[in-house]
Parts: sequence; structure tokens; C-alpha cells
Amino acid sequence: YRFMVTQMMADKGIKKHGERAIEALMKEFAQLDDFDTFSPLDPTALCPKLKREALRIINLIKEKWDGLLKGRTCVDGRPQRKHISKEESTSPTCSNEA
Repeated sequence: YRFMVTQMMADKGIKKHGERAIEALMKEFAQLDDFDTFSPLDPTALCPKLKREALRIINLIKEKWDGLLKGRTCVDGRPQRKHISKEESTSPTCSNEA
């Protein structure tokens, strides 16, 4: 088996793959928009506390084994640990046990 790390930050992916990486990111952004994942907010209407607590997104480029590039967008949840309890931030998971 061959193993290779094929995920990279967007800026590195754009330097390596150029227009193909930009197209992959645009496709990911279009999908996020189609599913109404985010709703825009006017930053001037937010108080400083809400601006500090806003989570950033991380854009990644994933190179598949067949050479196809895919865009990935993830939320950087590290700052969330400071002001949201563990109970509020966990997601329910499925279990096989009854």
C-alpha cells in the first residue's frame, strides 16, 4: 500500500495546483451556499464580544488518489473552548449498544 498525506491548507494547494485548486474551493463554497450553511451578518452591527467569539473557518484542499481535487471547509473550534461548556458543544452520536 502507498500512503501519502494529501490534504493541505488552501494557500499551499493553490500554489501547488493553481486554477484547479481554486475551482475545487469555489465548488465547496457553492455547496455551502446551496445548503444555507451560513447566514451573513453585518460586522458593524456586532458588539466587540460577539466579534471575539466568532469562529473562523479553515479551507483545505484534498487531493484524491485519482488526482481529483476537493475543497473542504472546517470550523476552527479551538477558541470555542474558552466560553462554551462541553455539554453545549458536543454532538449526539449513534451507539450500537442497547
